[in-house]
Amino acid sequence: MTSKKEQLTVFPDTNVLLHYPHVDQIDWLKWCNCESIKIILCLKVIDELDCKKNDPNLGERAGKVLKKVNKIITSNNGQIKDEILLKTGDKDLKYTDISADEAIIQQALDYQSNHQDEDLYIMTEDLGMQLRCSQRIKIIEPDKKKRMQSPMSKLQRENIKLKNQLAKLQNQTPSLSLILTQPV
Repeated sequence: MTSKKEQLTVFPDTNVLLHYPHVDQIDWLKWCNCESIKIILCLKVIDELDCKKNDPNLGERAGKVLKKVNKIITSNNGQIKDEILLKTGDKDLKYTDISADEAIIQQALDYQSNHQDEDLYIMTEDLGMQLRCSQRIKIIEPDKKKRMQSPMSKLQRENIKLKNQLAKLQNQTPSLSLILTQPV
């Protein structure tokens, strides 16, 4: 995209919600080069986030994303800022027998068929999703400089904590040396 668009509709992939800042902290207008934006979360994305809540590495992050999305939708009626609206997609029960990527694409295509006046994109960094979108729907990649570090599991965090404690103890232990001399 080169010139600034007036309004975009964007379907973010799950990876954008898990590996980038919270949905209300992303500079959507800059990332999408537009003046206003409607962000639509497919129920399949919500389902994927729900499944990740038990993941040892991504569980905490997924839970925070779901709480943040729920708060925005219930208390702010989806309004993040005046020019940024967050909505959940229509019921997508008919997308149960296909991959998550295909379900997101199909819901975006269904949406587009009923909203032909809207400029629609899928936001993803995943190559598989990008390949599935090619020839069917436009994509936007998130700003890779804003990607968060991969989260560590509880075991990994505990391991680092123990290593730091050990290093601290080793630095506190006095160094002893024994010098033997012969009597004169």
